[in-house]
Amino acid sequence: VDGMTILGIMGEAPKLDAGESLEIVKRIVARTRLPVIVGVSAPGFAAMRSLAGAAMEVGAQGVMIAPPPALRTDDQIVTYFRNASEAVGEDVPFVLQDYP
Repeated sequence: VDGMTILGIMGEAPKLDAGESLEIVKRIVARTRLPVIVGVSAPGFAAMRSLAGAAMEVGAQGVMIAPPPALRTDDQIVTYFRNASEAVGEDVPFVLQDYP
């Protein structure tokens, strides 16, 4: 295992509030030497920016972003990820979470 992702869109992560999400990030980062990529998908870019910044401050190596299910066209998807990238900040590495 070379690293891990946490708080992806499958499972209970979308039901957590910001404080609960950050507490999970803190606990996992503190207990592993592996790089941790944190899912920061949220209904709005402000919440995404906040969790991304907090996760990076406590030692995450990057963030993971999934598109909302309502996006249908390539242009919508590209625009969303461009906006998401700007929201989390150019200094925050991110990966896309594919949600088929």
